[in-house]
Amino acid sequence: MNFEEKQMLRALAGEYMQCATTPGQQEKIALWRALNRCDMQRPMITMDQLPWQELACDTLNCRISDEYWRKLEQQLRQSIYQHRYFPVDVVLDPCVVLPFCEDQTVLAQAREIFEGVAPVRMSGLGFHLGVWDKITEELGVDECYFAFYDEPERLHAEMQRRTDEVICQIEQANALGLHDDNATLCHCSHVFTDELLPDCGAGHGPQSKNCWAFGLAQLMTATSPDIFEEFELPYITRMAAHFGAIYYGCCDRLDDRLDLVKRIPNVRKVSCSPWSNKENFAQQLGTKLVLSAKPNPAYLADTSMDDNVVRRELEEYCTLAKAYGLSLEFLLKDVSTIKKDPARLTRWADIAMQVVQNY
Repeated sequence: MNFEEKQMLRALAGEYMQCATTPGQQEKIALWRALNRCDMQRPMITMDQLPWQELACDTLNCRISDEYWRKLEQQLRQSIYQHRYFPVDVVLDPCVVLPFCEDQTVLAQAREIFEGVAPVRMSGLGFHLGVWDKITEELGVDECYFAFYDEPERLHAEMQRRTDEVICQIEQANALGLHDDNATLCHCSHVFTDELLPDCGAGHGPQSKNCWAFGLAQLMTATSPDIFEEFELPYITRMAAHFGAIYYGCCDRLDDRLDLVKRIPNVRKVSCSPWSNKENFAQQLGTKLVLSAKPNPAYLADTSMDDNVVRRELEEYCTLAKAYGLSLEFLLKDVSTIKKDPARLTRWADIAMQVVQNY
């Protein structure tokens, strides 16, 4: 970076730190801790994986040419924008978190740039245990479905090989101290914890046992629970056992196989996607796991956004949480489009906060 770029980035970090140290951050953390030990005070909300390309404005336009530092610039700009327009319950790290990089001179450069403005730390590695996503990308969805019947031995051999590979990576990261034991998010969900995982997020050692990881098998959303039990459960079980806590699920339907999901070691949060039956999910989850509700992002992508539909969906989840004594979080994610109308994100956030604050 040239001098002007460094000064711009330094000023941006100062603006970010003002957002990250505003009153209310510690209150949010306390509420997340309560939720994550299944002692919810109220439902919590995050928003992530948004169509930033449709929120074009000067405050989001990156100016740094270097690819690595431009990524950090983008991260800071998006965090500041979200804090201003749809903060919900997102907690900002009170430091500049550098994207993971093998070049350790980057950390020294960052400390020089941000000296007196912000503390700096390098992020560690987070693990994605969704092996089936990688297999379907390479083989194809239809091909996998046929192979469950035509070539089951081939799929088991492939899962065995890839699971061994992931576990090897986990163990190597343990040996090198590369796991991110200070991460505050796992799969878009805040993971501030105390009772469940005392060392997580406390910097007590970059070992997998002190960290969260997430798993999923989105291919299985159209298969029977029996297929899930045979082709996913044995492998995710082996990988999940290495971590302190697990977030499981994404867009996959899980309400018809929660008895199997509960057998995953260290599972703490389970995704209830728009493809799951909410009533079945709430009945079967139990009070020892967090119901991680995924509001339907399609409601923000329609020709016009219907506030009443958004509110009704959120209130339905809240009603079920009350009925079954569940701890509930809302993760709005996978938002492909907002029809170039940024106000929709603010409207959704305002509605969601009204619903949870009236819980």
